[in-house]
Amino acid sequence: MHNKLLSPFAFIYYVRGLIYMVPLSFLIASGIHVSSTIMLVLLLSLSFGSDILSYFYFRYSILDDQIVIRKGIFVKKTIHIPFSRIQSIQHSQLFLLKPFNIESIKIETAGKKSEDGNELTAVNVQVGEYLEQKHREFVHPTVDEAVVEEKQQQAKETTSSDNSYIAGIKDIVLFSFTNLKLLYLFVFLLSRLGGDFFSSAIDDAANKLSQMSVAVIIASVITGILLAQTLVVVYNVIRYFDFTLSKKDKYLEIEMGLLSRSKIRVSTNRIQSVLVEQNLLQKWIHISTVRIVLATDESSKDDNGKELAIALPNLFAKDFAKRFKEYFGWVPLQYVATFKPTIRAWWIFSRNVSWIVLIPIILMWFFDNKVKIVLALIALLLLLIIIGNAHFKYVSTEVSLSGDDKDASMMISTSRLLNKRQYHIGWHQIQAMRIRQSIWMKKTQLAHIEVIIRSGMTGKTITAKYLPFNDAQKVYDWYRQ
Repeated sequence: MHNKLLSPFAFIYYVRGLIYMVPLSFLIASGIHVSSTIMLVLLLSLSFGSDILSYFYFRYSILDDQIVIRKGIFVKKTIHIPFSRIQSIQHSQLFLLKPFNIESIKIETAGKKSEDGNELTAVNVQVGEYLEQKHREFVHPTVDEAVVEEKQQQAKETTSSDNSYIAGIKDIVLFSFTNLKLLYLFVFLLSRLGGDFFSSAIDDAANKLSQMSVAVIIASVITGILLAQTLVVVYNVIRYFDFTLSKKDKYLEIEMGLLSRSKIRVSTNRIQSVLVEQNLLQKWIHISTVRIVLATDESSKDDNGKELAIALPNLFAKDFAKRFKEYFGWVPLQYVATFKPTIRAWWIFSRNVSWIVLIPIILMWFFDNKVKIVLALIALLLLLIIIGNAHFKYVSTEVSLSGDDKDASMMISTSRLLNKRQYHIGWHQIQAMRIRQSIWMKKTQLAHIEVIIRSGMTGKTITAKYLPFNDAQKVYDWYRQ
């Protein structure tokens, strides 16, 4: 395939950008005192004209060893993507384009940003299949006929066995209810629905609180929670609808989506680590969420604002060992050495954030008795949250080793905001490891273990805090072998 144009259906994706022209035209028109209609027509004309030129100047070629993309109107850009750099290929298809066999393909690489143009916005599904075939041939080249026969036999066994995990509506709803992101959305909704309440001065907020009855406050909170919960459930059902995970040979295939069906095929040797998440609520009902960490571009995200691919959105404890072994067989579930922080870490985790309790206590000096009672309750609630979070962090922090050679793996467990994270990492996937100590930690013989793996375009640092120094040294010696 040489010097090919995208499908004309690419203009459907371009139209989405035209929506932003409406508020922009009103904003510019009010600033320069011209008709908003004239400004809207002008901006739409310029944007649509630019889209037409971009469409005809965008060409792609799939060669034997690489993909070449050429784009740009005034500044020409040629992007060469060798198959050796491709980490995964994501397919997404709007439900409107399904009858026409048109999909969008995003090529993820280790070291290129998504805005560099690694995306074929609208191409025939046959282009995606051809691209996948070329990628497979390059990543897992055929050695001889015996290897081909063995792979075919494995494929037959895989096909005959039920190795697909399908998340139903009940699983997605349960995943939504146990996802603590609901709390963040709830706070956002409260700030939007009662913007003056949060943006006004503290005394104005206190006056409003004093005028509201307890029943009204409780009813408002319950209404906000139900509204936020409904939005979260609807969003997750649309996003994860008919979620399917399957393993074929050396690949994991993830497919999901209602309005836009997305599909990603990941080679298992591209996976940097497997992340098992479990917040406090999930821990009580014995379920987990499993994610995979890839060395890809910015589309794979982590806890710093980036979102990782979800491999298993809702996994019950009774199925955990079976499913985990089935899809991530290279990750050991048993470890021979385990290192945990000392009891002193519990106190340090509490002490580091205890200053937050002082805020409502200090504010009590400036208000009357009614508000003082509310602030005292807030201070007590914050104290309980801090103590509970410190205990959860203490019991969640752990480093384990499956062996003492380079074929072994490590599990490093941390927590953040009542969310436990277990990273299962092979020795060969670790980019660097270091022991970190402050002056005060040297006196108490404590140390942090920092493990760096590839995640996205850069490295990701995972830290197990306040381990005994001798234990941290044993983990470091294991890596230095």
